[in-house]
Amino acid sequence: MSKKVASILCYLTFIPWLIAFLAYKGDKSEMSKNYTQGLICAILYIIPVGITQIIASIFMLIAIIKIFQGEEQPELPVIGSMDWFAGK
Repeated sequence: MSKKVASILCYLTFIPWLIAFLAYKGDKSEMSKNYTQGLICAILYIIPVGITQIIASIFMLIAIIKIFQGEEQPELPVIGSMDWFAGK
């Protein structure tokens, strides 16, 4: 799986995020921001409150557009500074 495909999958709800996390064979530390932001979007998306789902959808769209424009690790508003999967 290429890095671009894995990056896009990170932002599409939980199951694609899990597939990207398990199937990407490259260095996991270079994808850590994508994993963190994608997981936060997935968590926001499953909370059954309409506003969180709208916010998560907007974040997902922003991230996917930035990935298609060539950014390897897009930084999203509010959650962009978080990095839970960073290598030590």
